[in-house]
Amino acid sequence: MARIKMNARVYAPALPKSVPRTRPRCTALTRTTGPCPFALASRMSVQRTRTPRQVKKAHRYKPGTVALREIRKYQKTTDLLIKKLPFQRLVREIAQDLKTDVCFQSHAVFALQEASEAYLAGLFKTLIFVLFTRSALLSCLKTFSLH
Repeated sequence: MARIKMNARVYAPALPKSVPRTRPRCTALTRTTGPCPFALASRMSVQRTRTPRQVKKAHRYKPGTVALREIRKYQKTTDLLIKKLPFQRLVREIAQDLKTDVCFQSHAVFALQEASEAYLAGLFKTLIFVLFTRSALLSCLKTFSLH
């Protein structure tokens, strides 16, 4: 087992800059032997003046990089994107509004979830297409002044 040498350091408490720093004096009544710990601490701080380390910035990807990575990830998988239990609760809640005492087979809920996710994926795909072509569409409308 290795031994570790521990150095005792005495630090003064941090005060706001508006409050002047004063050191308590070491008197014979409070200390009988050895140097004043505050003098020792100030000497050590003078000897060891270090430049503050630069804080390393967190790594950030360019805008859109993570989105493209997530798109590729979800295109490779065939898993459902919506969790099964919350979707099942939603289906049962909607069915309760229409008719009470309705039972669902697990395959029926799974088919509903597959169909709803396919519909939402197509809706988002159309939405993205419209957003990307909006600028081209607006420039065409301005050119032909059809607005």
